[in-house]
Amino acid sequence: MKGTSYSRAGKAINTAARFALRNKDTGLPELHKGKWTLQVRREKLGTNLVFVPRLRQHGKHADEFVAFITTLL
Repeated sequence: MKGTSYSRAGKAINTAARFALRNKDTGLPELHKGKWTLQVRREKLGTNLVFVPRLRQHGKHADEFVAFITTLL
């Protein structure tokens, strides 16, 4: 990600990795456990209309779900 995408979605990911989705025991980020919503909005930046992402973190998945998804990968 770069530019507007980074400032809108990338910063949300980095903030979640540092605070809400950090393992309390090891201190490592666990982004794969987070629930996310993605919206795309059309905004005017300068003289251009562009589509920008809006990414929000909404809690965590249950450990059973994360274990199931991990087996699929």
